[in-house]
Amino acid sequence: MALARGSIYLLAVSASLGAGVLAVVGLLAGRLSSFRSASRTWARRIVAPSPPRDNESPLRALFRGGGVEGGNENEDEGGAIEPPLRPWEQGLAYDPLSIAPGELPGYTGWARPEHTLAGRFRILSVSPPSGTVAAGGDEDGWSVRVRCSAPECRHGGSHFYLRAYGPAILAGRMVDEGDGTYAATFYPVDPGVYTVEAVLAFSTAPLFDRFPLVGEEEPGYEGYLLPGFPLRLDVVVAGAATAADGGIVPSAAARSPGADDDAWCTSAQLVETEGSGTALRSGRWKVVDRVQSGDHGTLSSDPDGVSWTGYRENLNSLGVVLRYVPNGCRLLPESRLMSSPSPPKGDGGGEGGGGEHLWDKCLVDAGIANSTDPADQIHIIMIGDSVMRLQEDSLRVFLNGSTTANLQISRIGMTGGISRTLANVSAALEDIHDANPAGRRFVVFNSALHDMDRLCSSEMRGSRKKHFPGMNESALVCVQFYRELLGRFVDLIAEYPAELKIFRTANAAWPKYGNYGFTWPTTQLQPFSRSPNFVAKINDVAYGVVAERGKDRVRIVDGYWMTLPRPDHTEVGRVNTIGKHMVHPGVHVSSAMTMKVFMLVLRQLCSRTVDDWA
Repeated sequence: MALARGSIYLLAVSASLGAGVLAVVGLLAGRLSSFRSASRTWARRIVAPSPPRDNESPLRALFRGGGVEGGNENEDEGGAIEPPLRPWEQGLAYDPLSIAPGELPGYTGWARPEHTLAGRFRILSVSPPSGTVAAGGDEDGWSVRVRCSAPECRHGGSHFYLRAYGPAILAGRMVDEGDGTYAATFYPVDPGVYTVEAVLAFSTAPLFDRFPLVGEEEPGYEGYLLPGFPLRLDVVVAGAATAADGGIVPSAAARSPGADDDAWCTSAQLVETEGSGTALRSGRWKVVDRVQSGDHGTLSSDPDGVSWTGYRENLNSLGVVLRYVPNGCRLLPESRLMSSPSPPKGDGGGEGGGGEHLWDKCLVDAGIANSTDPADQIHIIMIGDSVMRLQEDSLRVFLNGSTTANLQISRIGMTGGISRTLANVSAALEDIHDANPAGRRFVVFNSALHDMDRLCSSEMRGSRKKHFPGMNESALVCVQFYRELLGRFVDLIAEYPAELKIFRTANAAWPKYGNYGFTWPTTQLQPFSRSPNFVAKINDVAYGVVAERGKDRVRIVDGYWMTLPRPDHTEVGRVNTIGKHMVHPGVHVSSAMTMKVFMLVLRQLCSRTVDDWA
């Protein structure tokens, strides 16, 4: 099939499996770490494989002979494969805007059970078999299939965490095929070298419709890498030589062409319409700065010191700064909301006029700037829990410098979930309407994490008995109860007089793998009901409810796939307590989530102004 000029290809080469890798580890013992010894096998180029022997995986056949360039010439008398050339021996260029293998945290100290089925998994195949795919443009993406050989795995039911990082950080999606086989898929866009991780979160877990569990404990989070991972992926521009061919992987100067020239996102590009899985391909977190890079410009007032602000902005912590980049369009960066007065040509500043704020320009163009007419009063109503509070904070930051007087922002809290707060929400909305029936109202709402925890978690049994006296817990199906409660909530918002209504899906709360920066309890497991895997199920329910009950009057913006690949960037308190750090997104993530909402409001009020904003 002919491919368009500028298409991006992906070369995927897995780490070697089975006895071969054991022999290599033995050969290198005392000289290299296990991660590095695995990485030395990554750059071997996949060529035409030998036919697999009986009960032999295709990937193992690759390394047995003929499937890896050099074939048996690299094997010693014992059958061990000699390690390939190291990256610097292949001519790989150092990329100042790419995250190196091992540079992101993985396991960082949470208590985890000793029993795990991670060691019973094996890589079966990669797809497509050639190892190349048009990244960012291929409907099938790049995938790797794994299988568990333990009897407990025969009917599936394991849960995972997938992440790939390099020039960007990506989430992956795992599909359970129901027989112990699973397929992980990624959709890389930016060229460069990626490290791919597949982590077993839960070997087995009860079905969702069994929660809350009665008379048994929930499984605890494990977080073990599967054998054969991490893998290395080389994403290259079409026609360019791969690293295995002796070429150089494109550096920061050769990033995806046109990405910075995309237009500002339209309303259609900001919302999700086809279910939770589509949001996986909506965007990625792209590296824009690394402290250790020679190109890094000092941002702190005291570069030799540290601060709480510097830590939460990643300058005094991870040392890597990323920006969320939608695929096919651009979010407005905070720095471009206020235009610079007479910026010198080419400095990247906005050109909206002498220090004018985009929001003010929007209302001027709409003919309602600082109007006192009741019909021109704008009220943004944010309904939700503490994550919505963070989004309110981000929205107020966006509006710094605006001189608009006819804007009001309100937040209605939902701590405790829908069952405890829906009556209060209804009353508050009625009060806002009665205060100015003619006003222009914009509603953003969410409720999931508190509902999920209160209704499903084994640790909240006492709270359920207190809040629902006389309820037979063995008859409660928390996912179904949430569906009913959310339906009532969506009914309320769908009928409420507002010109824009936005449901934000739940963020990927309670991440363990990759999360760092506080003291984990040494004797407390993280239960399944408090995991991103359970949040994914709740979001699937929410998509169905909003589609059915929203009556095409409620739009959906993603909060899950945007947060899932960023366990390294969660809320940082001055003391860094575990609760907020596990549940709340960090400032960059919260800002990106909120910018989607802000741009939807702008598009509703003054879409042409957004298009023309420099």
